[in-house]
Amino acid sequence: MQRYRESHDFYHVLLGFGVSLPAELVVKWFELSNFNLPVAALSSTFGPLRLESEERKRLWRTYGTWALKSGSKAECLIGVYWEKEWETDIDELRNRFGVEKPPVGFGTFRKEERRLKEMRESERLQRERGTGNVNL
Repeated sequence: MQRYRESHDFYHVLLGFGVSLPAELVVKWFELSNFNLPVAALSSTFGPLRLESEERKRLWRTYGTWALKSGSKAECLIGVYWEKEWETDIDELRNRFGVEKPPVGFGTFRKEERRLKEMRESERLQRERGTGNVNL
C-alpha cells in the first residue's frame, strides 16, 4: 500500500491525466484493472457519483473501457522503480510497460466538456426567458 501511494502521481503522468476529479477517476479505473486493489475499486465505484450525470456518462464513454482494457493489458506498474526512470522518455515508458495512449487527450476532453456545459446553461437560460421566469 505504501508503494501505491508513493507512485500514484506517476500514473497520472504516464497516462496523460492531470489532477482533477475526472482525471483522478480515469486513473483509478486504470489502477483498478492493473492492481486489483480494494481502494481503487471503492474510488472507481463511488467517485463518479460526485460528477454531474452528463459529465459522468461522457467520461465513462470516452475513457472507461480504455482505462480498464489498458490497465489489464499493461505490465503491473506497482513494482516499477520510478526513481530510476527520471530520464526515460514518457513514450518509451509507455511502450516498455504496454500502456496504450488514451483515445482522446484529456485537455481536448476538458475543453469539450466546458463547451457543452456552456451550451446547456445557455439553453436553460433561453428556456427560462421563454417561459417568463425571471429567477436568473
